[in-house]
Amino acid sequence: QDGVGYEPTIEPFLLEGENNPCIITCPGGGYCDLAEHERFVELFNGMGLSVFVLNYRIAPYQYPCQTVDLKRAIKYVRKNAKEFRIDPEKILIAGSSAGGHLCAMTAATANESMALAGDDIDKESCAVAGVILCYPMIVVPDSTTLWVAKNLVGDNEELYEKVSAEKLVTKDMPPVFVWHTITDSVVDVNDSLALCSACKAAGVPCEMHIFPEGNHGAGIADYVPQANKWPSLCKDWLKYNKFI
Repeated sequence: QDGVGYEPTIEPFLLEGENNPCIITCPGGGYCDLAEHERFVELFNGMGLSVFVLNYRIAPYQYPCQTVDLKRAIKYVRKNAKEFRIDPEKILIAGSSAGGHLCAMTAATANESMALAGDDIDKESCAVAGVILCYPMIVVPDSTTLWVAKNLVGDNEELYEKVSAEKLVTKDMPPVFVWHTITDSVVDVNDSLALCSACKAAGVPCEMHIFPEGNHGAGIADYVPQANKWPSLCKDWLKYNKFI
């Protein structure tokens, strides 16, 4: 997997003012693509958060490259908090589908050391204040998302335990907001239910919204009845947790 020539990048979309809360968004795409409509820049800027879009490594790069990229991004943003005019205690992450899996996995393992660059940035914490998950893949493997698991770990089935996000949750997991639809035929709603059950068992605050209809990858879902309420519900959650 060396020599692929892809470097992860982070794109800042900063608000005016000082000490702003911020969010790092991870688009979905089955670990083989990055969905443009799941960057959510205007959405979260409009809620009062500075936004960083992470273009993490995808296939042929495999685990743990993706978690390395997101943990490094969190540390980078925290290290440069003054320059970015953000509150280092209010860094959140948000992900959709495979990006949701990445965020759940990363938030649950923030205390695990990773073999990163070993520079001043690496000395920062990669813990986050909260996690927003949109129709996330959680359980690995799942019958409908086996192809995604293959993109993530190849044929190394021994890694399934390490990347099945619901098995990684501990009491140190930050508050979670998650939404899903009953009719999602790509990632089953049971994935999100499994994560919420794990959060409950660990004593982690978790708010989940299950909507009656909507295809996988709906994004903002402004065209989907009921599911189009998730942005306003998410904003209420952000206020409830004093993130905004």
